[in-house]
Amino acid sequence: MLPDAAKDWIRDAWADLLQKEQWSQANYVFQFEKEFAAFCRRERCVAVSNGTVGLWLAARSLAQKTGARDAIVPAMTVPMVKWAMSQAGLRVREVDVERDFLISSSEVLKAVEDRERTLQAPPLVVVVWTAGIITDRVIQLIAKLKEKGVPVLEDASHAHGASFEDVKGNVSRAGQFGDLAVFSMFSSKVLSMGEGGERGYCRRRFKGRTPGTRTSPRAARRPARASAA
Repeated sequence: MLPDAAKDWIRDAWADLLQKEQWSQANYVFQFEKEFAAFCRRERCVAVSNGTVGLWLAARSLAQKTGARDAIVPAMTVPMVKWAMSQAGLRVREVDVERDFLISSSEVLKAVEDRERTLQAPPLVVVVWTAGIITDRVIQLIAKLKEKGVPVLEDASHAHGASFEDVKGNVSRAGQFGDLAVFSMFSSKVLSMGEGGERGYCRRRFKGRTPGTRTSPRAARRPARASAA
């Protein structure tokens, strides 16, 4: 049962939302972005139309920044991950997973070393926290990749609030390991909004948020104009 205070807050928020008729890219979205970024211990996050768009935007951003031309992804993941990488202009290379269902450390490091020997730009490595599982092995893999200057994208679609506690008692949370992290809020996910996604740690806040539209904070707060037929 929800506490009465929570019920009152939800009721007041819905009444305010219905009155203002601002369903997206308005104050409640901005508030959620700020609070979710703090929850994930990141500088900021940006709400986008869905998790697949978030992966596409994140991959494109990292490819432009690092010059990556390839994406290494686990073979055991949903097709949308590979689709997003290809739409970002990256060649997809699948590698196997280990017994914990997460991407293979040895195969990732071998793929990175192959490109180092041929003086190619480092690939983008996509770490998928399948079923919200986080392991010390993959955390160490990400640390090694960062030392080598390899960009890492976390697909945390299943991992809202998932955490790992090391032997010293330090707790790390999904979304704070890679260069960028993407969460999905589809109806089957841990945190569901019916549709939607979050891209963590973004500097280009609004560009590409909703494909096919041009948006800005000023436009989001400006009332729509009636047009004559």
